[in-house]
Amino acid sequence: ARVNINKREIDHAFTQRPNSLIIYVFGQQGGRMRDEDAVAFNAINKAYPLNIQSLLLVVNGLPAVRPKDYEGEVMLMLQDIIQLQVAPERVCFLNHINRENIQERHALRKQLLNAIVELTPTEHIKAQDIHLKVDEVEMLKKQIEEMTKTFETNKIEFQHEIREHQKRYDELMENQKNETDSLRRIIERQQEEAAETRLSQEDRERELQQEMETMRADHQRLTEQLATASQEQARQLQAALQASSQQQAELMRQLMQIRSQPPQVVTQGKKSCFVGGTLIRMADGTDKSIEKIQVGDVVLGAENQSHVVIFLDVEQLNGRHLHGINDFPPFFTSEHVFFTSDGKMSSIEPQDSENEEPSLRGLVNALQINDELQGLDQNRRPSTIVVNQLNCTESDSTTTVYNVVLDSGHTYYANGFCVFDMFPNLAQYPRMFKFLHLLWQSCATQIDSHFDDIVTPGSDDRLRLEKLADFVQQAISSYLSKN
Repeated sequence: ARVNINKREIDHAFTQRPNSLIIYVFGQQGGRMRDEDAVAFNAINKAYPLNIQSLLLVVNGLPAVRPKDYEGEVMLMLQDIIQLQVAPERVCFLNHINRENIQERHALRKQLLNAIVELTPTEHIKAQDIHLKVDEVEMLKKQIEEMTKTFETNKIEFQHEIREHQKRYDELMENQKNETDSLRRIIERQQEEAAETRLSQEDRERELQQEMETMRADHQRLTEQLATASQEQARQLQAALQASSQQQAELMRQLMQIRSQPPQVVTQGKKSCFVGGTLIRMADGTDKSIEKIQVGDVVLGAENQSHVVIFLDVEQLNGRHLHGINDFPPFFTSEHVFFTSDGKMSSIEPQDSENEEPSLRGLVNALQINDELQGLDQNRRPSTIVVNQLNCTESDSTTTVYNVVLDSGHTYYANGFCVFDMFPNLAQYPRMFKFLHLLWQSCATQIDSHFDDIVTPGSDDRLRLEKLADFVQQAISSYLSKN
């Protein structure tokens, strides 16, 4: 009777939600998966052919201490039993936890979320009824048991495959950890910068408030003098009082503006850039000074690809040094990333590059003498530029510097060197964009309004894009803090 009830419930679930993610949980005894769970899975898979893109296999209630190759062994055995290719990101191994321990529950929930966001919902169409009778279950359990015994007997022959599966699983876990850490670094950096800006706004508000109090005291003193002043003095005092009232009104306007505006993250002077006059190679083979680049211009990137400019980032040097290579006078800041001939990233100060864009963590090397950089000759052919000399100079803090930001590819040529536009390295955050759909229900209206704003032509495209980025980061931060 229980089997028939389960079959009806499964049919009902697939009918109600054909386009779904499927999470199948395998129980275990002493680390060994239960035969009946494998039998049930195969029966469901025959009735509703499961797509590996939307399928997550969960092995539940495991002891925290287990053999070092346990995950690799289970994944290989699962492939034999369920006849599906099992990738590490499609299996989630959950430890047994103390249900009363909130931290353990939170960690388990986060582990499940990390696995779920890798899935893509697909439609599951019924191919046949679920065939699972009591007598058949016992027979199929024996078949699974025999397959498991055979696997155990021949396990020594599978050691290489087990180790390979385990290696891929361990690498996935490490990458997910690094990705989460990097994402949190971005959020923390945004929060720190917002806090610094908030303090700066508070300091400015206090300064204006003190100035207002001084003005009011002077205004009161002038008012008292007016009572005993001569006619000529009275005219002068009236003019002074009128000027004082205007100044107080302007101060009050500034105070109200500071109090009403949300804190803005200040990035002035922190971004990697090039000085005016730096020549950018365009897609048509001509060169254009970076300060004359406009939104919509098409530049030449690595591998002879063309990329469209989405905005020109304009900053101030703000106390930083400028650097040059070989015969080129200093033209770039220490954070800017150059590409070497073997495709790696280099900059004068890798840590500054990572501070500007955390998604580059661990990817940027120090630019050194004898490095070979990707370049472009006058015939638009790739060339190699050997670094024979690096030079550095101080410059006026108010010097204007520029960076080109592109719609794709994110490489361009500056003074003949192949450089990076410092756009976030999205390859570091594949899951970040996959789990945005989890935020969509609560954020769709706001995100749509930001997108509508961005696609409306205007001169403040960078500000609009940053507003969208700020909103999404705040939404992610809020989601992580609640989950």
